[in-house]
Parts: sequence; C-alpha cells; structure tokens
Amino acid sequence: MASPLEVSGSARVFEATVNIRLVDNAGKTIAEGFTTASEGAPGRGNFKYSLDFDAPAPGQGELEVFWTSPKDGKELDKVSIPVNW
Repeated sequence: MASPLEVSGSARVFEATVNIRLVDNAGKTIAEGFTTASEGAPGRGNFKYSLDFDAPAPGQGELEVFWTSPKDGKELDKVSIPVNW
C-alpha cells in the first residue's frame, strides 16, 4: 500500500460527513481526514477520498471509516479494514 490511499464507498451518515483514519497496530494515528458523501441520512450517499500519509517502517495497521455523533462526539458505525504498508 502506498500514499495516497484511495478510499471510496457508500454511507448513510449524519450531514453526509464520513471520517477516515489510518492507524498503526499500536493505535497511533498515521493520517486522517474527512469527506462528504453525495447524500446524508436517511439516504445513502457515495464518497471518495484520497488519503495522503507518510508510512512508518514496513508494518500493519487499520483503515477506519466512521461518522461522529453530533450529540456526544462518539465514533459510530466504524468499519476497520486491516492493511499492510
């Protein structure tokens, strides 16, 4: 895996905001960002984001995609995908 990482999918999220984060196996954030889906909840919208990152030494981690609750800031409906770099 190399930078930039192209992330795409569909989501049903509040105000169409999709959060994207790359973490290493220790949980340290390597890169993060957000994008806007083509439609917000209650509809489902498509999204695409190019995540630039500086990879540490070869290793493993996770790509996390989620939305944040406007009520309390909790990360909701998180999807974690194992990755190698």
